[in-house]
Amino acid sequence: MNIGCDNNKRILGVTMLNVFLPLFIGLLIYLFVNKRAYISGIVNIPVNLNLEGITGAFIKCWLADMLWSYAMTFSLALVLKPFHKRVLISAVLTIFLGSFLEFLQFLNVITGTSDFWDVVFEITAVLIAVFVIKRRKTIWKKQYRLF
Repeated sequence: MNIGCDNNKRILGVTMLNVFLPLFIGLLIYLFVNKRAYISGIVNIPVNLNLEGITGAFIKCWLADMLWSYAMTFSLALVLKPFHKRVLISAVLTIFLGSFLEFLQFLNVITGTSDFWDVVFEITAVLIAVFVIKRRKTIWKKQYRLF
């Protein structure tokens, strides 16, 4: 029995679920649902999912950012050292980068719409990622030798 191989599969599974899946769903939202659905400009197919109200606004405007912030926090927590501080460091780095990018949008240095709520929802996603990591840390430490 090759324990190292099983451990690598488990680490890949954790990574797929908490990093790649949120990135992929965020990309789909960005391409098909976002206010400026980019796929309709590329393949000339209008995309209209009729997302209205608060839920529609949340999905169109903030969900992709939240998923990407969650994935970034989680991926940094997987690779950063020192081990005992990696979750805090990954959270701080993700919040800093998200806020910095919003500030650059505010200054019109990069394209995009600067929005206070983007920062609020990105911080919320970071806190969710930290909660998931902290909650599952002991299990992952034993099973996958993570953290």
